[in-house]
Amino acid sequence: MTTSKIKLSREQLIELCEKAVVPCDKWHDRDSYCAQREIASIYSGLKAGIDYNATLDESGNTIHIDFTSPTEEQRKLIGNYNLPIDSLEQYREKFGYDNEMFNGNGIDWSSNSLFSYMPSPKGLADSEGGDWY
Repeated sequence: MTTSKIKLSREQLIELCEKAVVPCDKWHDRDSYCAQREIASIYSGLKAGIDYNATLDESGNTIHIDFTSPTEEQRKLIGNYNLPIDSLEQYREKFGYDNEMFNGNGIDWSSNSLFSYMPSPKGLADSEGGDWY
C-alpha cells in the first residue's frame, strides 16, 4: 500500500482524535472498539509530546501514526491524557456480550511497535458522524 507524508500539525491531529470518538451504539464492525482504543492511544501519545511520523494511505481515509520511543518523562505523562471512549461495560449494557467486538487494547507503550491508525479528515467526513472504522 502506498502512503504519503501528511501535512497536519500535532494540534490538528489531536483535534481529529477528539472528533473520531464514536459512541458504542454507532459501532458497526467487530474491530470498532479496538479502533476507539487506538484513537485514545494516539491522543495520549500526541498530548504527551512523543515524536511521530504520520502518513496518509492511498485511499485518503486513514492516517498511519508511527511513534518513536517515548522518554521516561513522556511515559509518565501518557496516562494523564484520556479520551472519553465508551467502555466494554457500556456496550454490554446496551447490546449484550460479543467477544469479537472486544479485541484490542490500544498501543502498548512498553513495546517496540508503536504504530497505529486513525481516520483522516476525509475519512471522518465520509463517516458522517458514525463509525469511521
